[in-house]
Amino acid sequence: LRNVRVQVIRSELEGDHVEVGTSTRELVERFGWRGSGKNTSACYLLGLIAGYKALSKGIDTSMLDMELRSPTKGARVFAVAQGAVDSGLKIAYDEKVLPSEDRIRGEHISNYARLLQSDSDAYRKRFSDYIRRGLKPEELPEHFEEVKTRVREAFSK
Repeated sequence: LRNVRVQVIRSELEGDHVEVGTSTRELVERFGWRGSGKNTSACYLLGLIAGYKALSKGIDTSMLDMELRSPTKGARVFAVAQGAVDSGLKIAYDEKVLPSEDRIRGEHISNYARLLQSDSDAYRKRFSDYIRRGLKPEELPEHFEEVKTRVREAFSK
């Protein structure tokens, strides 16, 4: 439950074929992500990566498959969709369900971290993974923008 995997799958009668895939592992190892591997920001970046990979394979349209889950406004799956759409991949969606730009950038996490700073025990307990990875959670929005730039540069070649 610490990672996210995003795939673009082609369905055929004989079975499904994974055309493109990415996961938190690639986000960390290739692009230097130090935030949570499963938050909204990471999901957006994974959608961006998957979208660029799909476009590089000639796939220009996709659709969301949420299996049996009920859609919830602002859910991480919609952050993935927003990232993929921002890469240029065409996906049908209702803009009302997308997470806000502030949430995608991790502003809510940054603000919460600032609130907890006065209670060092609670701060360390809640953000121990960020601290261990060398990222102050208050700096998540800036880190998000840096990684987003790295992803765009990697696929603009």
